[in-house]
Amino acid sequence: MKALSNIALTLTPESTQVHGYGYDPASRTLAVEYKTNFSDCTYHYLEVPRETADALAAASSKGSYIYKHVRHKFEFERCGKEQKEARGLAAE
Repeated sequence: MKALSNIALTLTPESTQVHGYGYDPASRTLAVEYKTNFSDCTYHYLEVPRETADALAAASSKGSYIYKHVRHKFEFERCGKEQKEARGLAAE
């Protein structure tokens, strides 16, 4: 498992499914926190092209876009509460 980077999230209060998302172009990692479990887990989708992250940012429905274009197309790693604390991130 590769080390997960600290990726700043853009919060999405208008979304019913997504708490926030962020993209790190250097590692090509898209971070997504879902509203159902955002305090316990962040998903890091791997090898995501910049175009996909840009399209997510422009999408009117973040949850629908992620479901259709990200969730089942890219490998992912989960960063749980314990991993966040070990990396110095406060669990919300």
